This record gives sequence, structure tokens and C-alpha cells, in this order.
Amino acid sequence: MKKQVLILMVFFTTVVGNSQTFVDNFITYTVLSTTANTVEITNYNIAGGTNVVIPATVGYNNTTYNVISIGANSFLQKGLVNVDIPYGVTSIGIQAFRNNSLSTVLIPNSVVVIHNNAFMQNQLTSVIISNSVTTIGQQAFSYNQLTGISIPTSVTTIGNYAFSDNLLTSVTIPNSITNLSDGLFRSNLLSNVTIPNSVTSISNLCFQSNQLTSIIIPNSVLSIGADSFSNNQLTDVVISNNVTSIGNYAFQQNQLTSVLLPNSVTNIGYGSFSYNPLTSVTSLSITPPTIITGSDDSFSANRSTIHLHIPAGTLGAYVTDPGALWTGFAPVTEDALSTSNFELENDIKIISTENSIKVFASNQLQLENYTVFNLFGQEIAKGDASEIPTNSYSKGIYIILLNFDEGTVVKKVIIN
Repeated sequence: MKKQVLILMVFFTTVVGNSQTFVDNFITYTVLSTTANTVEITNYNIAGGTNVVIPATVGYNNTTYNVISIGANSFLQKGLVNVDIPYGVTSIGIQAFRNNSLSTVLIPNSVVVIHNNAFMQNQLTSVIISNSVTTIGQQAFSYNQLTGISIPTSVTTIGNYAFSDNLLTSVTIPNSITNLSDGLFRSNLLSNVTIPNSVTSISNLCFQSNQLTSIIIPNSVLSIGADSFSNNQLTDVVISNNVTSIGNYAFQQNQLTSVLLPNSVTNIGYGSFSYNPLTSVTSLSITPPTIITGSDDSFSANRSTIHLHIPAGTLGAYVTDPGALWTGFAPVTEDALSTSNFELENDIKIISTENSIKVFASNQLQLENYTVFNLFGQEIAKGDASEIPTNSYSKGIYIILLNFDEGTVVKKVIIN
């Protein structure tokens, strides 16, 4: 009986000890562990002022505790203009610093997770995210005044709208990111951005309402989400050979005059390219992608001013067969080039430099000759060298027919 009472007393003491709170210098702490001597900040009294220095350690009842967490809502709407976060903090909780007047913040090299809304609705112009951070939550930095952000390679997950509604003109996306989440950079001032080859999906609204003039979708990307690039200033878009789906309104309200669709595309959504001054659409697929015809047309309510380029022998499937969806374009020309040897695709790499296009081939492939076409199917140049001079080329997208000793490959390239 005495043994049972003793066990209960030990259990009760442990629970009480781990749940105790105390206040030091206007900051409320909750004990997380009496074994590891760790605490979490749970509240702040605004009587402590608008400049807060969070200590790395704090003493209570003759015990020194390590501050490892800034809890949810702990500094929510406290009028803060400055905060120092110490090394040792590993987690910044939900809405921890939301709705303050912070202008700069340094995330120390101990923080692993920045939770949802953590710094939302401040006046941040500068944020340094350390390379210990792996997760950035939804809207963590949205509705601020950030002009640039560098995301470290340690980050693998970024929540929806994490950097939306700022003033970003530059952003560095690491190759540790595989998904660009919903609304991630929506409503900023980006004029250019490089999407790394690690990204496999670009989610809805990701770059909506920026000032992008050109974009290259890398070969790693499989899907482009709804409204992902709508309401920009795009004049050039390169869509990779692995994209299968282009979401609703993905490129709506831009300045595109021509579109080149790789043979991998199978579905194009509602209004995907609507409200652009399109004069040319080139589709490289032998099998016509599924598109929307009529209301919320994938391309335009009036296709009669758009020249459609399709592969030879596909007029029926695209236009004249019963149920064909690619009707109304004028004229329609069967002059689009399609890849004749899909196995070679991954062995060929094209790099566009300031004055030339360089062709690199692996697996001992030998380039025999090339031909360069514009989007209207007109021949621009031909030769047999692996470096193609582009000094005289106008800005735009070009198609390159590459003949190798083991087959033929078609690539597209953008000249800026």
C-alpha cells in the first residue's frame, strides 16, 4: 500500500512540475521538462515594452531552464517593434508574432520549424532564415513588406501562401523543394524567378499577380496548377517535356503571343491561356491534348485569329474528326515537329548562353546536324556544330531539330 502511494505521489509531482508556469521579466514560461530543464514561452505582458530580448535561459526556484520554444500566440498583437530570438529556440509557434510592427527578424541557427502565421501581418522588410529550418508553415511571412528572400537548402516544406502579399522582387528557391505550394509567392513584384529542377509540381495561385516577363518550367515539373502564373506580364514561356497537365487559368491575363505545347501535355484546363494576345499555338503531341472549347475556352473565345501548328497527319484528330476539340483556329498547318526518338530525350541537354546555344549529349551520342525553326515553322539556321551562334536571333522561343547518329530529338529554347 505504501509503495502504491509513493508511486502516485511521484507521478503527481512529475505532472505538476511539468505543467507549472512562472513569469520573469514580463514573459510567461511553461515548464516542458523538469528532466531536461526546458521551457516554452506562452505569453507576454505588454508592460514590458515594444523591444523584447528573449533570453536563452531563465531561472526559477533555483533551477536554470533552457528556452527552446516560443509558443502559439505568445506575442500575438503586442505592439512589438523589435525582437531578439536566442540560439537554442527550436520552434516558433502558430501566430507567435502575428500582427506586430516588426521590421527585421533573424531566425537563429537552432530553429527547425516556423509554424503557420508565425510572422504574418508585420512590417518586415528583411528576414534571415537560418539553415537549420526545415519547415515553414502556411502564411508564415505573408502580408509584410519583404523585397527579397533567400530560402536555405535545409528547407524541404513550405506551406501555402507562406510569402504571399509582400513586395518581393527576388527570391532564391533551393533544390530541396519539390512542391511550390498554393499561393506561395502570390501578389508580389517578381519580374523573374528560377524554378529548380527538384520541383515536380507548381500549385494553384503560386505566382499569381506578379510582374514575371518570362518563365522556364524545368523538366522535373509534371503539373502546373490553376492560376499559377495568371495576371503577370509574361511574353515567353518554356514548358518542359514532362508537363502533363496545365490547370485552369494557369497563364490567363498575360502578354503571350505564342505558345509551344510539348508532346507530354494531355490536358489543358479552363481559360488556361485566355486573355493573351495569342497569334500562334504549336502542339507537338500526336494525340491532341484535351482542351476546353466554348465557354471558358482554353485559348480564346475567338480562335480564328490564332494560327495552329500541329504534327503532320494529325489534322483529323485535332480538327476535322467527329468530336475533335481543336476547331476554329485559322489557319491550321501540319508543320509542328514531334520527337521521333523518346529514348534519347534524357541524354540531351541544351544550355542557352548570351551569344549561343550549346548542345550536350551523353552516352557517346554524336550530333550529325541541326535545324533551328521559329514558332511559325520557318527555318532560321542549320549546321552541324554543337554550339549554335544566336547573336542575330530575336528574343523569343525557338525549336531545334537535332539529328544524332542514333535518332532525332526536338528541343525548345528561349532566347532573351
